[in-house]
Amino acid sequence: MPRWQHAAILSHASIHAKREFALATGTLAKTDRLDARVLAQMGAALELPVTIPLSPARWRVADFLRRRRQLVDMRKAQKLHRHNAGQPEITQAIETMIDLLGQQIAGLDRQIAGFIAEDQTLAEQARVLTPVPGIRPTVLATLFGELPELGTLCRRKIASLHGSRSPRAQKRNMARCQTPMGSRRKVREALYIEALDTSRRIPSLSPRAAACASRARRRRRSSSPSHANYSSCSTP
Repeated sequence: MPRWQHAAILSHASIHAKREFALATGTLAKTDRLDARVLAQMGAALELPVTIPLSPARWRVADFLRRRRQLVDMRKAQKLHRHNAGQPEITQAIETMIDLLGQQIAGLDRQIAGFIAEDQTLAEQARVLTPVPGIRPTVLATLFGELPELGTLCRRKIASLHGSRSPRAQKRNMARCQTPMGSRRKVREALYIEALDTSRRIPSLSPRAAACASRARRRRRSSSPSHANYSSCSTP
């Protein structure tokens, strides 16, 4: 496996933990030799879980998913340029580029679906996840490419891994002006967008979504005084 793939296996939380361990041992500098020594010391001092390398199928899904994300960003930029094109010829050229990018994105979607169908493990997981409302092909590919631990950890560890937190933990972090420590931002974004769209498309989910939004507003109102007190105490 190439060196960059070994580095990609380490999650952001693991890298953060390694840096905190280095600071705790008094190692302020950061070089490859020092990183290797800190990793050895950290492995000897802590009981770290074994990281299983990704399968080739997951690597392909992740690589093609990253390329798809790049094309989506390019198409979004072209749509913004269309508003201030000025000349009809420029507008037509932008429309042609948007259509071309859309065709390439559709082709990547077909390739990613083929990779999932060809791999026995991914196909089995897709069969379990597909009936869930909101798990469409793009979200499914995001889960396979960005969250390979899915199916091997409990729901709380998975939620902690990609940054979803319980209301109590969220309230504590808001009071401390902290941000989520989960490193899978793309997973959070995909799940949020699909959950929002699904709650609007499926009538039976609308009351539940409204209740969750109401609870979130109450939590924000209840946590705002403590947040204000913390901010006032932390300022000189």
